[in-house]
Amino acid sequence: MKDRKTELSAFVLRLSDFFILNLSFLIGILLTYIIKSTLPKLSLLDILVYNILWLFFSSIFKLYSFSTLRNTVIILRQTFKVVLSHFVLFAFYFLFVYYFYSEKRMWFLIGNIASLLIFVTISRIYLTYLMEFVADKANLNRNCAIIGKNSLGNSLQHFFGENEHLYTFKRFLDDDLNSMVNANASQVSGASILEFVNTLQLQGIDEVYSTVPITPLMSKIYTAAENNCIKLHFVSKSELSGSSLSVRHIDNISSSDFKVYSLRNEPLNSLRNRIKKRAFDFAFSSFVILFILSWLYPIIGLIIKLSSPGPILFKQERSGKDNKPFYCYKFRSMKVNKDSDSMQATKNDSRLTKFGAFMRKTSLDELPQFFNVWKGEMSIVGPRPHMLKHTDQYKTLIDKYLVRQFLKPGITGWAQVNGFRGETKELILMEKRVEHDIWYMENWSLMLDVRIVFMTVINVAKGEPEAY
Repeated sequence: MKDRKTELSAFVLRLSDFFILNLSFLIGILLTYIIKSTLPKLSLLDILVYNILWLFFSSIFKLYSFSTLRNTVIILRQTFKVVLSHFVLFAFYFLFVYYFYSEKRMWFLIGNIASLLIFVTISRIYLTYLMEFVADKANLNRNCAIIGKNSLGNSLQHFFGENEHLYTFKRFLDDDLNSMVNANASQVSGASILEFVNTLQLQGIDEVYSTVPITPLMSKIYTAAENNCIKLHFVSKSELSGSSLSVRHIDNISSSDFKVYSLRNEPLNSLRNRIKKRAFDFAFSSFVILFILSWLYPIIGLIIKLSSPGPILFKQERSGKDNKPFYCYKFRSMKVNKDSDSMQATKNDSRLTKFGAFMRKTSLDELPQFFNVWKGEMSIVGPRPHMLKHTDQYKTLIDKYLVRQFLKPGITGWAQVNGFRGETKELILMEKRVEHDIWYMENWSLMLDVRIVFMTVINVAKGEPEAY
């Protein structure tokens, strides 16, 4: 399992180092001009070599690896190694290309190395505080529990303690598990497993890490945990057999390499992928808010007010990521009624206004959800958010229903562009929605999001029979 903090640190450092590196190059030129009143003779090849050497030495010294970035002292030590090696080899490159050192080139090198050392040191110190701030504001912290109070479990607990801004270790679950097994000597019942998982929910545990073998009992607990929006991972020092296992690494925990396995592939477990998706969501929603809703909102709002008394926006609690409720926004398409929080819209629904029916047919009523996306409560693409009452209803009827809640809900989704939208008259229709939502979660890519957006636009333009 990749440590969220070090993954984010690596991403931030790569960006900042690229900027600092080339800024230091310019400062070297500027210092030469200030002292010698003339610019040093440099070429584009010099800049290219300068950057390539940094990439080379940062790779050699593993500057952005997880083992380096978990400790501030190691970060500084490896950074100075890279800076020194980079400077020495670039100085030799100068000597090889230009055959001699002019005074101007000497001043360039002095200005370059001095500014580079100052800036990278500041960036490393600042990074420590930045990561703590981001972890707190982005709510990256997860409440964790461990099954297996053994050497591996103790090392994992130590790791959580070292990364307390990202992981809050709650407790070992061995006593709970043992009491459940002892109470059901012949076979552990489904009710006992459900009670065990419900206890985890009540204690606010988000993730469970098991260091014991994957037994039939653990497989049942895994299924029950997923059905209650809790992730269960399997931790081992060695490879676990099974082609269905998706491997993620925690590097160098207590001088050992652990491998963390999940029985489900989730590309959005990667922080890099989550950043890509959030950047796409933020850019897309900002564009729609600035260039479409800025003028369309007042027009639609006026028509809604003239159509029927009541607010412009319909605000309703829906099930969000990790099954946490949030207020979902829509343009009000119905007359104000008492059944809005429990009853789905039906064909020829008497509650709909004439303009409301038009908005639903063209999906204009969904436009305010771009504000939800901009705030980070929703995504452009994801499982559609359901009413809280429907979530409570369907999670008992459909296996793995709550797996879809591991993702942010979306304005559109893979299920919707494949025809599963609108009223769900039969249970099989909701089962198909869930099936498509889980497929999307397991096969996510940025290009898939783009594809779904284009398919949504085409479907809206053609008109959808289930849009009412």
